[in-house]
Amino acid sequence: GFAPNTTYYVYARTACSAINVGEWSNAVSFKTSCLALTPESFGLETFDDATRFGCWKSGSYNTLGTTNGTCNITNEYLYLYDAKWTASAEHQAYAITPTLAVDDITKLQVSFDAHGNATLSNKCVLGVGVVVDDMANYEEVAKLYLEHVGVAPTKANKGSFEEGQRYTVRFTDYAGDAEGRMGKKIALKSIGGSDSVNYVYVDNMTISYIGEITEPIHVVIPDSSNIPGSARVLWDAQPNATGYEVKYSTSPIDPAMDTVLVSGGKADVTVVKTSDATAVLTGIPGVTNMYVYVRTIAGEKSSIWSNGRKFKTSCPVAFPLPYEENFDNYASG
Repeated sequence: GFAPNTTYYVYARTACSAINVGEWSNAVSFKTSCLALTPESFGLETFDDATRFGCWKSGSYNTLGTTNGTCNITNEYLYLYDAKWTASAEHQAYAITPTLAVDDITKLQVSFDAHGNATLSNKCVLGVGVVVDDMANYEEVAKLYLEHVGVAPTKANKGSFEEGQRYTVRFTDYAGDAEGRMGKKIALKSIGGSDSVNYVYVDNMTISYIGEITEPIHVVIPDSSNIPGSARVLWDAQPNATGYEVKYSTSPIDPAMDTVLVSGGKADVTVVKTSDATAVLTGIPGVTNMYVYVRTIAGEKSSIWSNGRKFKTSCPVAFPLPYEENFDNYASG
């Protein structure tokens, strides 16, 4: 059998007998089509192999129909760049997955790491939606406002680079395009601003079925609640929830095992239980990266843990003595 999305070359020659043969013809090539992917066969897309991107559609456009941006694989990330808006055109870069072999896309969710690197902080926006064929029938499901990292990643520092936040988008509310057609392709669209060039980096993408008990999504820590010693965390309320469990730590952890992701050692974890889609985190140190995880409780059952949410705590009113600073938690500049 032929491999999908692969170019083959065919040669032919006449054979009148075993020893009476003609010259080989010039090559004729053809390329096999891409296969529809199940969520399982989509797997974990790390964008390390650019050849896998051949079954995606990508490009850029603006409202005048011309291009002014790019989308490709850069340093093992999915990279979307678009220029500033002009008075007459809005620029956007996009990437569209291969067709998904599912009966109903509204039963799926997509998760990925993403961060922005805009010319002005906190301007990066990533739209997530569904298309039937191409961006002409794009229907947006979510608009994500990405964390601004301020530096571009490289292949050499991948893994140690600050990856930004992990995001999950569910397609439960997707109702098809204007003609009522249901798409089976997920689209990511970089949305810049009139005053900022937009750079978006996406990595570690997965597509999965939504579970029976759904984990919280859109976990946020409002800046106004991040005060010395405490912070409030919010998330979207989940159906059938009777409560929620929150874990937070100064290290990124596997919340199911309470182990630190990098070292595998036991983590120092604080647990909070709440009946509402919010919780107050207390006793947190100042000027420290914190990692928060939430899961849904539904009677005696529970969901998987949410994506970890990282935030940096505010400065305390006063630092106790003796005071020590190693400057490990600050960006250069």
